[in-house]
Amino acid sequence: MAVTVGIPILGAVMAMRADLLAGIQLALAADVVLTLTAAVIIWASLNRSRPAGARPSATR
Repeated sequence: MAVTVGIPILGAVMAMRADLLAGIQLALAADVVLTLTAAVIIWASLNRSRPAGARPSATR
C-alpha cells in the first residue's frame, strides 16, 4: 500500500521544488513518513485483534 501511494507523492513533491536535490530530499522524507505511518497502522491493527497479555498458542 505505502509503495503504491508513495510513488505518486514522491513525484508530485519532487516536481514542486525548483532545486532538484531539495525536491528529492523532501519527497524522500514524505515517503518515509508515509511508509512508517502505514507500518504503525498495520502493527496496531494486528495487535488489537489479540487480547492484552495473551500469547500465541503453541499447538502443532
